This record gives sequence, C-alpha cells and structure tokens, in this order.
Amino acid sequence: MNVPRIIARFVEVAPAILRAHFRKDSCLNASRVTIEALAAFGIRATAMSVDILCFNKAFDAQTKRLGRIPHVGKDTLDEGAWAMGIDRNDASTDAANNAWCGHLVVIAQDFLIDASARQFDRPEKNIRIPDIIIAPVSRRFMKGKGNVALVTDDDSAEIIFFPFPEDQRHMDLMPRGFSRHANNLEVAKEIVDAMNSSSSRTLSYDFAVCADHE
Repeated sequence: MNVPRIIARFVEVAPAILRAHFRKDSCLNASRVTIEALAAFGIRATAMSVDILCFNKAFDAQTKRLGRIPHVGKDTLDEGAWAMGIDRNDASTDAANNAWCGHLVVIAQDFLIDASARQFDRPEKNIRIPDIIIAPVSRRFMKGKGNVALVTDDDSAEIIFFPFPEDQRHMDLMPRGFSRHANNLEVAKEIVDAMNSSSSRTLSYDFAVCADHE
C-alpha cells in the first residue's frame, strides 16, 4: 500500500501517545486529534461516521456456508466463530462517560484513518487489529456508497467499514468529545512534535485492502 509520507509517520508515532491519553474506544477524541495533527502539516482531513463489522475466519467460513451472515439468536455459531459490530442505537449514548452510539474515522488524502481501531482487537477470538487502521477509499465511499473490506495480514480476520457521511450525531450528542477542546489539542501537538522529531522510514503495514464493494 502506497501510504502518503505524513500519514505513514502519523501511524508510526501516534499509537503510543493516544494510548497514554485516551481509552481504546475514544473514537471521537482520536478523530479530532488526527484531524488537528494532520492539519499542522497542511493536510485537510474530515470526520466520517461509519458502521463496522469485524469477524474472524471461523465466522467468515460459516457465513459462506450459510450464504448469509449468521443471525444472532437464531443460528448457533460454529465453534470459534466470533464477530462484532457497532451499537448505533441512540439510547446507548452516555455523554457523561464519553460513550457514543457510533464510530468515527477520518478521511484524508483519499485514505480512511481509524485512530481508535485497537478497540476491535480481540486476540483471544483470533481477531488481531492494530492500533490504527488505514485504507485507501474511493469517491463512492466518501459519498456514502458501498463499503471497504480489509483482511489482516495473517488472514485471521476481516473488518468491513460502511460509510454514513450524513450522520452528524457525534456533533449533536457528543460535542465535547469531538470538539477542539484543550485536551484534544494538547495531544495533537504532542503527536506533531513526535512526527517532527521522528526519523523517516519505510512503514510496514499489516493490512491488505480486500475490495471497495457496492
């Protein structure tokens, strides 16, 4: 994957800093920090609401056998099969605890950047997800059409992003998490400083884009 140099350096230095300041499920903070950090290098980035489906190889095998995604409550999952998604029910939002019923990523230079992807890491379920996911996306995806599927380098799991660019609930329900408040800006500056001081090197990335689907 030909990753733009600035984005590659962000992926290289940001995980440790984000881990030090935010919970793993802090997609609102992580997205704001990503936008601010990239802006310091002249890269315009925007937030996008997405849904995700993440599953291991055993779940994928069962899906292919059934010809459909297994239905929770109706189908018995095969041994070892496991999947997870996003709870998009507004009732699940808890602003007091910075919990939002959705998932936010960033789009920059035709790349999706999920700076809180580590929340989906479940090694005990054979789902190994890095701290940050990056993937090239099409104009169709940015307009809310289709999806982008990625497969882990070890072929153990797949994650699919479904775009919802019109969904702005994070602005209405969780304005502080995504806002340019002092904490987010301080973390962004820390990442920018680290990017400026880090040496340029080739990025080794462990995801392969499967497809940009209808």
